[in-house]
Amino acid sequence: PSPWNTPAAAAGIRRSVMPNAENMNVVLVSRRPEAWRACTEELRAGGCGLSEVADLEACKARLRADPPRLILLDPAPGEDVRRSVMELLMIDARTHTAVASTLDPEAFHEAMEGLGILDCLPLTPGAEDARRLLRLLAEV
Repeated sequence: PSPWNTPAAAAGIRRSVMPNAENMNVVLVSRRPEAWRACTEELRAGGCGLSEVADLEACKARLRADPPRLILLDPAPGEDVRRSVMELLMIDARTHTAVASTLDPEAFHEAMEGLGILDCLPLTPGAEDARRLLRLLAEV
């Protein structure tokens, strides 16, 4: 039965439905995939399809060919993160991004305001970060 065809739905109460993670493709852009292992293993365990690319150019090619639901961006030292995210948005603005950064959340928000970045992640994201990303994706 549909979750919307219930007494609660008739009363205007909606259940929160988690998206099917099996339909969520994620691309990790990183030269340090081992630093992301706890996060990526948790995403895979949740049913996400995950692929890894080493640089932004490979990510852009993937975005053009088969847009993922989420891009995890681990910027190279000296990379202009704002410009990188803007380049991805120019290809497909429907794909969400999460970015690893050493900035505190407030400074990150100020620096990246207006880009619609889903989340700021630590440089070594863990399983809890993956679960938070899945919750955030469920809300958008």
